[in-house]
Amino acid sequence: MAAVRTVRGDGVKLPVLFIMRCVPGCLIENMEISTFPSDHYYAVQKNAWVDSAVWSFYLRHVLMKEIDTSSVIIVDNFDSHVSSFSRRFVERELGSTLCALPPNTTSHLQPLDVGVMAPFKRRLRILWMLEEAMDDEFVDVDDDESPTASMKRIILIKRVIAAWGMITEREVREAFIKTIPPA
Repeated sequence: MAAVRTVRGDGVKLPVLFIMRCVPGCLIENMEISTFPSDHYYAVQKNAWVDSAVWSFYLRHVLMKEIDTSSVIIVDNFDSHVSSFSRRFVERELGSTLCALPPNTTSHLQPLDVGVMAPFKRRLRILWMLEEAMDDEFVDVDDDESPTASMKRIILIKRVIAAWGMITEREVREAFIKTIPPA
C-alpha cells in the first residue's frame, strides 16, 4: 500500500490517496474499498505505484475537487507527473501551472520532504506503539489468531489518517517557507 499526501502553501492538507497493491478488479477493489473511510481516496495498482492511470485518477478526483483558484502544482520529476497529459490537464482543467522539480532535488525542494514527512512518520510510530501497548494489555498473548490482511489494511489506513490529521497547518506552512523563502 502507498499513501499519496498533498499539502497547500496555506497549510491545508488534502485528503490522502491510498493506493492498494492489487490488479484492477481484485477483491480489495470490489469488496473492501467501499468499507474504508469515505473522506479519503482509494485506487488500485498492481505494485501500489503512482503510474499514469493512478496519476490521472489523482488529478481528476483529488486535485480537481481541492483546487479552486489558479495554483502552482509542485511535483517531482516522475514520468507520469510531467507527462504531456499531466501538463495539459493541470493547465486546462485546473487553470494552474505544473512545476516539476529538477531531478534529485526532491529532498531539498519539496515541502513535504523538507518539513512534513519527519513529523508525520514520528506520529505514525507513536500511534503504532500505542496500538501495540494496547494489544499487549487487552489481548491474550497465547492467542494464535493473527489479524487478516484486510484487518491490517484498515488498521494501517486509519493510522495514516490519524497521523495525517495530527500534522498542523503551521508545520505545513513552515515547510513551504523552508523551501520557498519569502522574496
